[in-house]
Amino acid sequence: PWAITPAVPRTASPTIGVIGDSVTAGLNEDDSTWHRMLAAQTGWQIHDASRQGATLRSARDQLALLPNDVDLLLMEIGGNDLLEGLD
Repeated sequence: PWAITPAVPRTASPTIGVIGDSVTAGLNEDDSTWHRMLAAQTGWQIHDASRQGATLRSARDQLALLPNDVDLLLMEIGGNDLLEGLD
């Protein structure tokens, strides 16, 4: 796995943006997804722009759905690209 791990300033209650595919979005509207559990356990504000069937190409569209002032952006995406053999 590859990840960029920049220094993130600690804040009492960060605002987090999430971009992802169905692993993040869940399969049903009321699924207990990881970001919903994180918000419930921490009280952090999480903006979810994840979508079922999302690919790396659609990530830009998801990014446009998020507010500009998020403290941290978490991305879980690429599984559909691998399944569909996309570049």
